Amino acid sequence: MFGPDARNGFHPGEAAGCLVLVSPRLRHALGVPCLATITGVATAQERRLPGSETGSFGEGMARALRDAVAGLRFPDQAIDTVYCDINGERYRSEEWAFVNLREPTVIRAPGYEAPADCWGDVGAASGALFGVLAVRAWARGYAAGPRVLALTGSTSGLRGAILFEQPSRQGPNA
Repeated sequence: MFGPDARNGFHPGEAAGCLVLVSPRLRHALGVPCLATITGVATAQERRLPGSETGSFGEGMARALRDAVAGLRFPDQAIDTVYCDINGERYRSEEWAFVNLREPTVIRAPGYEAPADCWGDVGAASGALFGVLAVRAWARGYAAGPRVLALTGSTSGLRGAILFEQPSRQGPNA
């Protein structure tokens, strides 16, 4: 845990989150709006874990990111915002640096948003809650753009990426 005597720690947090996924047909039948579209999802395994002799080089996270955004055209459709579960543990920020080196054209700017700064580490709820953040940023008008990438990871090495896109007000998702 993070504290005055710990340079490498995290703030604990608790949360639950969910995403409601429906087909366009069911959504229209229910009369509910499309708040976001998930256009890419991927997972990968990080083989070099933080406690290993070499430490993590971000290979698993870079693979998950690359697979999740495979349908985009770069640089025109680069990611506008990244939400990640960086929580104060040093290896997570090191891993992020390696991901940026491996995939320099995917993200418009190398920065990220780390909600753990406000929420604490919410663990497995991160991906769903990052989707909620994207939807609210679009609704309130402060989003950097129409594409948000959520990046999450576990201590066992599983890495995940979800690409959320703001729905068009004209097209099939309107």
